[in-house]
Amino acid sequence: MPGEKTCLRIRISNREAATYVKLRMKGHRINHIAKAFGRSTSVVWRRLRFNASLNPHLLSVWLTPIDMRKTPQTTRLKASRSRWRSLLSYLPAWEAWICGIGEKPP
Repeated sequence: MPGEKTCLRIRISNREAATYVKLRMKGHRINHIAKAFGRSTSVVWRRLRFNASLNPHLLSVWLTPIDMRKTPQTTRLKASRSRWRSLLSYLPAWEAWICGIGEKPP
């Protein structure tokens, strides 16, 4: 129909979903993971929740390793920037693993 938006859905591979879980377990924020892989936050969140329902031992994915609520804002921002930079530095290796180039995740 004219004027109607079409939406292209790109299926998430099993390796991409495993990457979300591994990065979340390393302490990366869901927003950062979604931004790095070009997905919406809700897609990453839904996939993490689905994987946690399959594997009860992955419930720790929802917990962040360090409670940053009572730290000063500048410290939180520095930590967030540091995690974002580390995610970006490993992003090509993660993308290569998702595409099937490597045997083990980085």
